[in-house]
Amino acid sequence: MSTTQKRGDRVKKATRGEAYTTQAEKKEAQLQKEAAREKYIRDTLNEAFATPSGEKALTIIMDLCGYNNYDAVARKDTGTIDMETSFYNSARRSVYLDLRAYINRSILKETEHPQ
Repeated sequence: MSTTQKRGDRVKKATRGEAYTTQAEKKEAQLQKEAAREKYIRDTLNEAFATPSGEKALTIIMDLCGYNNYDAVARKDTGTIDMETSFYNSARRSVYLDLRAYINRSILKETEHPQ
């Protein structure tokens, strides 16, 4: 935040009183809101996928998203890379990767590497 913005915040705070929220306060509130949202998502997914039915559902999601498949796909007629299908596969796979970032390692280990 620039010195000018800080100075402007101090002036507005002095003239408007406690009703005025500074940029730093707004940024802090946004960071807290995002952290609470991330915790909510993490807790909800871990609670759901920790059960045997949840592990089965995670396996199905993993398969539907093509987690274990290659992104690149060759065209059958020319043998070259089919960019449209490759982008599609990459986008599908990214859905699982986004979910995966929130799930505990122990659940992922049991689901992705069953013994």
